[in-house]
Amino acid sequence: MKFTLTEPTQLNGKEYTEIVCDIEKLKAKDLKEILAAFRQLYRGEVIAVPNMDDRYLIMVAAASARMNPADFDELWAQDYVAITTNVRNFLLEKV
Repeated sequence: MKFTLTEPTQLNGKEYTEIVCDIEKLKAKDLKEILAAFRQLYRGEVIAVPNMDDRYLIMVAAASARMNPADFDELWAQDYVAITTNVRNFLLEKV
């Protein structure tokens, strides 16, 4: 998945005009590792469906783009929503 950003954005000192998330290349073990890290990071919170939580979706996007999830905090809202929505749709596509 390639996301063209609404405008050039500085993320971790580098300017991005697009973000490429190779979600299609993730394996089940990758998703399990991301989910374990997510649960560890947000332990104590009740999160019934991680696939609906934007923080989890950003962790998946970041892993597939080989980026730090914290970098996504600097995205414009429109780009953030586009990425989380598309990652959610990808993960739930075959359900």
